[in-house]
Amino acid sequence: PGGMAAIIGMEAEPLEEICQEVTQQLTAERAEGDHPGAGQVRIANYNAPGQIVISGEQRALEQASELAKARGAKKVMPLSVSGAFHSPVMYPAVDGMEQALASVPLQNPTPPIISNISATPLTNAQELQRELAKQLASSVQWIRSIEYLRDAGVTTFIEIGPGQALASMIKRIVKGAKIINIGKAAEVEKAVTYVREMGLLSDV
Repeated sequence: PGGMAAIIGMEAEPLEEICQEVTQQLTAERAEGDHPGAGQVRIANYNAPGQIVISGEQRALEQASELAKARGAKKVMPLSVSGAFHSPVMYPAVDGMEQALASVPLQNPTPPIISNISATPLTNAQELQRELAKQLASSVQWIRSIEYLRDAGVTTFIEIGPGQALASMIKRIVKGAKIINIGKAAEVEKAVTYVREMGLLSDV
């Protein structure tokens, strides 16, 4: 019981305050036996400066959206999604996901994978399994993750999949970043050629 909404033109700090304000008010009214996420709303995705997604129980989501508009957000767009992902509403699913992932053989990642929860490197399979489950109910720290890569010296980013949503976010976080988009199979070789020519990955 919940959803998500994109908040455009408001930075994270005032939006965090709105979510906290609404959550404190509504959780105080919770009845015994309510869903664990009842009355809660939080930032789900820190996508880019001025582009944040909130998620939570429907009543909390609607109140937070209205407050965001009243306090200066340029636009509030409800998202067409099937649930309140990356919010406390998803807590009941975390244990089940952990159990499902426990049976999936994973190798230690090479190179490390940057956690979208902590914006730090994950270097072993056990960490990766835990993070994948926790991510269901945790905020996606996309801005911090990209900033970590930038600070580590990364200047070229490759987006794989249709569209350029991630590329547009990265450009707002890392000024002057080189973005390579791979939206269809025919573009893979072009990207590989660029990587080879730039010496970015010697064993491609």
